[in-house]
Amino acid sequence: GGVGSDPEVAAIVSRTRERFVTRALEGLGAARPPAMLRIALAGWVGFAEAASIEWIAHKRVKREDVKELLASALLHASSLVPR
Repeated sequence: GGVGSDPEVAAIVSRTRERFVTRALEGLGAARPPAMLRIALAGWVGFAEAASIEWIAHKRVKREDVKELLASALLHASSLVPR
């Protein structure tokens, strides 16, 4: 089965994803974030997870390029949300 097939593992993964969103919100200084910002960040966390797994599995590009891609995507996602 996959990561979500074990309830305990799924709960750990869910809490970890939520912590990433919370940390990003703190980093952006968003004490009372709009709902769309939280959604954008949750989507970014999924994107970052998938991109990281892809990079680990294949290493087709430099690590720094993946970091730049993720940072750019985060900046773009957060800039689209009205504050």
